[in-house]
Amino acid sequence: MKMVLAAGMAVLMFGVALPEASRARGNLQVRRLSAQIDRGVHDGSLTRGEARDLRLRLIRVEVLEARDLRHGFTPAETQDLNGRYTAVEADIHAQRTNTQYSVRQRRIRGRN
Repeated sequence: MKMVLAAGMAVLMFGVALPEASRARGNLQVRRLSAQIDRGVHDGSLTRGEARDLRLRLIRVEVLEARDLRHGFTPAETQDLNGRYTAVEADIHAQRTNTQYSVRQRRIRGRN
């Protein structure tokens, strides 16, 4: 009886801790990605329009995560969210290294 009770408590504790751990990981990831966008605007590698578009994508992923968090994450939802965060991160990197509209490059070339 004690073993069943202990096993049940472990499942309950794990089930409650998992969404909290996922949310904490997501919040950390959102802060990190948001900081990358801020740095890009500050150093001129992102225009304000590019930053706005990237922030909107990041917000959409956050909203999706919040919706999924209410009922707990399935492994497929976790994988989907991780893929979406990775895609936003790749887009931030691509936009920051794309010098087509870079303010920094125009300043270097003397075209303010």
